[in-house]
Amino acid sequence: MIDENCNSDELDDATHIIATHAAFLGFTEIGIGSFFHAFHIPFRGNILSLNQIFILSHASSLLASKKQLFSPLTISIIGASLKSLSTVGKKVKPMLAIGMQGLLFNCGLMLFGNTFYGRLVGAVFSSLWSFVQPLLFYYLVFGKEIFHSLLFFSQRLSISEEIILLVVFTTILVKIIAALSLFFLAENFSKTRFEKYVSKLTKISRSKTNLYVSQNNDGKFSLGRAVVRSFRDLAKPLFLFSLSITVLFLWFSGCSQERLFYGFFRPLSIGFVSFFCLRVFPFLDLLEKIKNRNLKVLNATLNMFWRGMGKKQSENGE
Repeated sequence: MIDENCNSDELDDATHIIATHAAFLGFTEIGIGSFFHAFHIPFRGNILSLNQIFILSHASSLLASKKQLFSPLTISIIGASLKSLSTVGKKVKPMLAIGMQGLLFNCGLMLFGNTFYGRLVGAVFSSLWSFVQPLLFYYLVFGKEIFHSLLFFSQRLSISEEIILLVVFTTILVKIIAALSLFFLAENFSKTRFEKYVSKLTKISRSKTNLYVSQNNDGKFSLGRAVVRSFRDLAKPLFLFSLSITVLFLWFSGCSQERLFYGFFRPLSIGFVSFFCLRVFPFLDLLEKIKNRNLKVLNATLNMFWRGMGKKQSENGE
């Protein structure tokens, strides 16, 4: 993903920029992400999404003159791989989100080049994934009945489609405005200021990782705990709300008992399997394969990441 036409100095500088930003993305996703997950911080996915947009915007602006068209995707893929090291919470879902946001950001650069407008469009595209992913997930679990049930109850409650669309588009607009604000900030962020930001947030990430791991059996994986937490995921308000309106819609529609039974247990079974897989899918092997490949930017990123982890361990030893 690095242009071979770059000279060696440009390549080394580009590699350093990509590696630094990818390692920082991995640190924040593991540290801050674990803290958000532990204390159930609202909108944690959107906050981490905005942080990634800021990182990709800053890296792309630094690489604008170095022919690095695919740097956002490179940084995101490596950051997603590092996320597999997280000892807590889901892995596959956030890894998918990180990778897709990087791909969408890169779409802006592919359309308009690594220019101001290309990066701006990329930031907007990337900000939309946090709305697309849950939509796809709940469609997978509940099927088209989820949309029919929402329409049915909105009509029964006399809620017009205009109000629903207004709420949806307002929510999306707020996210886009936040993403653009961080984009403009990143465009004017100097290397020195970014290094200070990295240092401060990395320190916070380390401390939050230590706090969460110490409260969760040293972060060791447990199949039983994964099963219990997957059942807890089924009790989340949004999932219960979606399940309730789907079953009520089928009941009001005069469906047979067999159809009601299917409409109730199908989402539960698919939801449990999905939540369980999102927790236990083995991605550590992927990281080992990446480490063993002779790719300069990946090795540089992992070296920075492992040095940071080593520093954290030495601080713990003190």
